Amino acid sequence: MEHLIDPWQCLKRLKEYLKPGGSVIASIPNVNPWRVLKDFILYDKWEYVTAGTLDRTHLRFFTNKSIKAMFEECGYRIVHRARVSTLRIWVKALNIASLGMLKRFLTYQFLVVARKSL
Repeated sequence: MEHLIDPWQCLKRLKEYLKPGGSVIASIPNVNPWRVLKDFILYDKWEYVTAGTLDRTHLRFFTNKSIKAMFEECGYRIVHRARVSTLRIWVKALNIASLGMLKRFLTYQFLVVARKSL
């Protein structure tokens, strides 16, 4: 989705080829992990790189809310969504200590299964 000029149009067109109840599976980077925000907030730096969230080939950026909105707007219902973060113990401890409030900053990828709405 992040590599497409118009991911909304792509999802709408794809829906035409799905059987009733068919699903789309997507892996979409989160635009607001702490590393990206740290550089942006502290150093006024938003530089594209060869890999990662700010990959030079990324045309679009998404958050948890914008992913949900995009799929719903295009006629899908998200049936499963998972967050991917580092496996480092300090990340898990920070998330627990913040009562989950920092979860969106510790997530670098969203895995989504969205089903075609009937």
